[in-house]
Amino acid sequence: MINHEVFGEIEFDLHWHRKIDITIFGVEKNVILSIDGTEEGDFTNDQFDAYLNFINEKDRFISVAEDEMYSYYQSVCTEYRERFGAGQANVLAPIIFEKSQLEDLVSLTHVVIRMFPRNRRTVGLLFDSK
Repeated sequence: MINHEVFGEIEFDLHWHRKIDITIFGVEKNVILSIDGTEEGDFTNDQFDAYLNFINEKDRFISVAEDEMYSYYQSVCTEYRERFGAGQANVLAPIIFEKSQLEDLVSLTHVVIRMFPRNRRTVGLLFDSK
């Protein structure tokens, strides 16, 4: 375990990680922040920038992610409902009317900061389906 100047108190187990609080779909979640790095705690400046930018703009980024997920779900929902048939459609692909209802379908589990090629500052959000 180290107390990193940017990431805070993190521990290593294949990746560096700690828990952080994120509000998504109107619900506060305690999720895993997962950071690529060497076992010695070496990280890239792009990772620092990606993390700090995410933390500083978290509400905006989460809102964009919610909007995009909702839009995507709406675009495929009818097709999936047809595939599942009348018996399973309401369970596996329910019709939803607002993005907050995605909370019933998916759960944020990880915020991911990986090592990417230079000048690529990416933060990923990983979800489990319910």
